[in-house]
Amino acid sequence: MSTTETKAKRTPGPWLVTGENLQGRFFVICDNSAAPPLLLVRYSDNPLATRDKAEANAAFIVHACNLHDELVAGFKYIANDGALTLNEIRDIADALLSRCQQT
Repeated sequence: MSTTETKAKRTPGPWLVTGENLQGRFFVICDNSAAPPLLLVRYSDNPLATRDKAEANAAFIVHACNLHDELVAGFKYIANDGALTLNEIRDIADALLSRCQQT
């Protein structure tokens, strides 16, 4: 990338699984705009790429992407606040981990 080019930024959230295309056999991931889909998660008759697995993968992608900013903010808070006790750091880390484990 040259110095005159700018790096593209990711699409801000929230991201959503907005539907399923039965003919194309995929789940659609979009943001809240009228822009084209961000991602299509396909499925097939292959036991490794079932509809249920595609649906779960689409939900996981959306969940992870939507948590990104919250995780970054939490880690920045921990890194930049020199007055936090170990218990406070653990509490923040536990809260972030709990959010990550929600589905």
